[in-house]
Amino acid sequence: MIGSACIVGSFVAAAFWTPATSLVVIVLVAFGMGTVTPPLLTVIQNHLRSEQMGLATSSQQFFRQLGGAIGVSMIGFIMNALIRSQLAAVPGVSTLGDLQRALFKADTAPTGAAEALSHGLSAAFVVSALVGSIALYCAFNIPQFATARDASSEMPDPTTD
Repeated sequence: MIGSACIVGSFVAAAFWTPATSLVVIVLVAFGMGTVTPPLLTVIQNHLRSEQMGLATSSQQFFRQLGGAIGVSMIGFIMNALIRSQLAAVPGVSTLGDLQRALFKADTAPTGAAEALSHGLSAAFVVSALVGSIALYCAFNIPQFATARDASSEMPDPTTD
């Protein structure tokens, strides 16, 4: 739970991203992911019998990868749309291609470009923080069940009946 809270907290902090924001926010995300992923797999494995562990492990990896691919695509779409709308207000830049060409030609970014990029990045982290908060809420409200291993140890031995 600490890792999940760390991820959500770093997303909230990153929602206020400016060009001067510290990279400590990125370190918090990495710390949170590192403390969540291995224990999650262990929890899943501990709730199943050994003949089901391969299925559970592969399913966890599959859905984690699928969620990452879909989530990154959706967040990237939101961020890109917001950045493009903000770049329209930057003089001489109306698209991301214009911004790229301007950056290659000059030593500094056009006035307002950094703010446009920060706005899109902040919005992406706001959405991420909302999704993370919902996941954290769900994690705290998962009902407790007996594990498959606990249930199998309580079953009567059919040879003694």
